[in-house]
Order: sequence, then C-alpha cells, then structure tokens
Amino acid sequence: MAGILAFATSSAGFCGQAATEPQATSPSQTTGDQFKVRISPALLETLKPDPEAPREPRLIILFTEDRGRMKFSDPLQAPFLTRPQPIASTSARAWPNEPDGFLLVGDDAEGTTSFPIRLDELNGSYRVRAVLDHGQARSHDAPGNFTSPITTVNFQPGQSQIFELTIDEEMKADPLPAADNLKWVEIPSPLLSKSQGRPIFHRAGVALPADYDNPQAKRRYWPTIYVIPGFGGDHRSASEYARLLAYATAQNIMPQAVWVVLDPNDRLGHHGFADSEAFGPRGEALVKEFIPWLEGRFRLIKDQPEARIVTGHSSGGWSSLWLQLQHPDTFGACFSSAPDPVSFDAFGKIDMYGDFNLFTNAEGEPNPSMRSPMTGVHERVALFIPDEVAMEHAIAPDGTSGEQWDTWNAMFSRIDPRTGKPRRAFDPETGMINPRVVEEDWSRFDIRRMISADWPRFAPLFRDRIRLVCGDQDSFYLDGAVRNLKSVVDELKDPDVEGPGYIRILEGANHFDIVPRTRELWFREMREALKDN
Repeated sequence: MAGILAFATSSAGFCGQAATEPQATSPSQTTGDQFKVRISPALLETLKPDPEAPREPRLIILFTEDRGRMKFSDPLQAPFLTRPQPIASTSARAWPNEPDGFLLVGDDAEGTTSFPIRLDELNGSYRVRAVLDHGQARSHDAPGNFTSPITTVNFQPGQSQIFELTIDEEMKADPLPAADNLKWVEIPSPLLSKSQGRPIFHRAGVALPADYDNPQAKRRYWPTIYVIPGFGGDHRSASEYARLLAYATAQNIMPQAVWVVLDPNDRLGHHGFADSEAFGPRGEALVKEFIPWLEGRFRLIKDQPEARIVTGHSSGGWSSLWLQLQHPDTFGACFSSAPDPVSFDAFGKIDMYGDFNLFTNAEGEPNPSMRSPMTGVHERVALFIPDEVAMEHAIAPDGTSGEQWDTWNAMFSRIDPRTGKPRRAFDPETGMINPRVVEEDWSRFDIRRMISADWPRFAPLFRDRIRLVCGDQDSFYLDGAVRNLKSVVDELKDPDVEGPGYIRILEGANHFDIVPRTRELWFREMREALKDN
C-alpha cells in the first residue's frame, strides 16, 4: 500500500514569467527551489481585489511530470486524482501593491503552501503553469482567471534554483454550443442574491424534443426532466441531450420531454441544491423562482409534479435525491445513480460519527478515496484521502478550493462567525475529525438518518418515486452508504405494499460505467412515469 504524501506550509510567497533556464542561487540567497512570478502590466492594471469575495485571490503553481501519460496533460487540469502532481500556492491579495512587481512561491517563500513535498526534493523535468485565481468561480481553471504559458523546468536535488514565470493570458470561456433545439438561459435570483449579498444567477441549458416547434404535434405542453450534473459538470452538458433528442432513431427510446440541465456550481463548489449557509437557499430558489420562470418561458406542464422528473449522477445523484425528498410537491419522480454519501456512517470508507481520523484507519494505514478494478474481486487503490485533502489544501489553505472535500464542508457546515468560512468537520493537516461539527452540522444532511427519524413522511416517496442505483464496485466507495440506506428502507417499508420505486446495487458496476448500463432501463421507466402527462 502506498504511503501518505504530505504537504508543506512554509513562511513564504509566489509569482511568474516563463523561462526554461533557471537561475542558480547560493544558499545565502535562498533555500530550496522557488518560482518568481510576474504579471504582465496590461493584466496587472485590471486587478481589482474584491474584499467581500468568499475566496481570496491566490497565485497557484501547477505541475505535471514531463514523462509518461502526464506529459500530455495540461497542468490546469489539476488536481489529478489518479496520479497526484505537485501544487504550490500563496495569497495574491496584496499583489497590486507589491513594489517589485512579482511574488515568490516555493520552498521557504513566505506564505507558500505546497503538495506533496518541498520543491527541492523534486527530481527531473516538469511542465508548469502559474495561475492567478481571482476566487470568483469554483475552479482555478475558470474564465476570467489569468495564466502563464506551459513552461518546462528541470529540478536538480541539492541545487537551489529560481524559475521565472510571467502570467500574460486571461482565460476565456468556450462559446456555448449552438443547435436548433438548444436554448441557454440565465436569470437573476432575488432569493440567493439577498441571502449571499451579491448577484447570483440561475443558469440552465434547455434541450427541446423534436416536435416542440411542430404545429401538427399531438401536444403543445411538455413534461420536464431536470438533470443535475456531477461534480465539475455544468449546464453545458445540455448539448449532449439536444443531440440525442434530434436523432430520429432515439425518439422511440429517449423520453420525449424538455430536458433542463441545471448549473450546480458556486464559488465554493457544487452546491447540491441544498439550502445551506454557505450556498444560500439553493433548493428553495430552484422551486420558487427558476422552475416557475422556466415553465413560463417554455411550454412546460405546470402544477403537476407527475410531469417533472429530477435525475443526476454522483454529486448530481445526491442532489436529485435530496430535491425529491425535500420538495415532493414539485417533483414526481427521481432517478439517482451513484450518489455522494447518503449515509454518513459510510462516507466512503469513513464513519464520520465513529472514526477519529479521516486520513488513517485504526491500524494507522491511509484511508482510500478512489479505487480501480483489476480482475475479479481484486482492485487497486488509485487515491488516498490524505493526498486528496492535501491537494485541496495546497490550492486554498482556508478551505475554499471548491474541490470535493471543501465542497462538502461548504454544503453541510454552518458558517464560523470568527472566520466567515464554513466550519471544518476535520483538520486538513492532521485529519482529526471534529465530532461536534459532524453532529451539529453535517448530520442534518444525512439522508439515512433523516428518513429513519420520519419514515411515515418518506415511505411513499421510496415506494413510488425514487429509483436509486449504485455499483457494488463504485470507484469512490459510495456503495457502502447506499447499502446502509437500502437496509433501513427494506427494514421499514411495508412488504405488502409494492410500488415502482427501488434501491439496487448493481453487480460488477463502478462509478463510471453504471450510467450507460442503466440508461436504457431508465429511459423506459421515465417514459412510463410520464405517459399520462
């Protein structure tokens, strides 16, 4: 089993211009390797720090090995889950006031946080990019952020070096795909904007069925299928649904409805359409503001939950299940695949209520976060939790990276009035779990606990509306929580009252192949659920 990769926090900083030849330094000048990062004058003039932003601007150095399969990866795609790569960052809040026009990041540079080790312990050739993340979007790889070109640097153990980088490019948004049956919508949310004290918008891609504009069609008003993308996804995946709906051969297989793909992203991560302090009343705003607006803008069937389906995979799977349970008067059916943990005593391989440490088990071995199947019952651990958390910490030590574990803290935790940030359920450096935060904050979103406490309220939903599937070899160990939920539902349900709802563990399926394996079945069941609408 692989060892734990650590991160380092030094008392130093960070900045860049591209240069293939490093500057050698003597030990009296500096210790270890550093990057001197400059920003082009034209971009520097545009820097306008937002003191109210929930994420501080950060200067991030991203690395990929200049060999093997990583040689062909853009460092901007970090963090790399199956092969963690070095990351280093520092605050860029004071950059416009820096008299020398550059920041330092690296070994012994004040304020630097790095993963996995000191840079002077790296050996060989790496491809690097510097990124100025303004903190206005979930990811550092977001439009409006600034970046340097990819530069190749060569680390030589025992020799302190300074590598110069220049940030000279603003990241641009890819144009939204165009199709005759595809519409893009964005409207302000008064509820969310008031809650968060800043402008917040609802966004969606709307894919229309082939007969939507056909005056001879049998129907004028259409049922709706709301799709919530998984972690890292957004409303732009509506283009795929529009493509499928346009295929004549797919029209007898795919439910003929208006497919609305929602944007689940906020600056602190995937908000899950849960009402929380950090993200605001996301579920409430969806059902009270956005869905009524969509039903007015498009010819959607109103006031009939049976004409609305909500579905999603992974983080979107959790979100769709949560929305069905919280808003049964809005949604008539839920199709959820491989949801994020629905039982917090099986949060992957962690019992958030009973375990003491997120990083290691009782034997002191690192807890796994991701696995890859080999053959038969054999599997390989592809990522360990301490490494995953350390990468997030290297991107944003204050817990605002927008990556997976920081996102769960933002979703489930209350705001700490001392920091203005979500309370942490665990220490990102030691892994020690904070049972008070878990019990007081996180447990409110534990679906297994929630239905156990009020089964009469939720029993009809599991019997008639909820279809939930997960592979028994889920890549992120999400099957454990689904098994726990299923055991509670099986124990509490009336065996003499049957319905179309189910929870199934699919043999041999993992996190990625379960979607194509269930698509045909779910399309058929969605058509059946919508047949009278």
